[in-house]
Amino acid sequence: MPPSNTSRIAKNTLLLYFRMLLTMAVPLYTSRIILNALGVEDYGIYNVVGGVCAGGVDTTDRLITNLTVNINHHGLINAKKNT
Repeated sequence: MPPSNTSRIAKNTLLLYFRMLLTMAVPLYTSRIILNALGVEDYGIYNVVGGVCAGGVDTTDRLITNLTVNINHHGLINAKKNT
């Protein structure tokens, strides 16, 4: 492997670790702020509503993906294929 690829892989690895740490730290900090602002009971309601919304988005995304796959499988959409 050329040295340029090795340094590129190392740089990307470090950036991915930094991004992962950042995406873990931000929710931990913001949840603390939201808990202090809302209080324990309202924070629980906030989490339940957020969970329901996230579940609805996930379900909708899954249904759209399955619909698209089924339509393509039955040949209802003529998609260009790379050969």
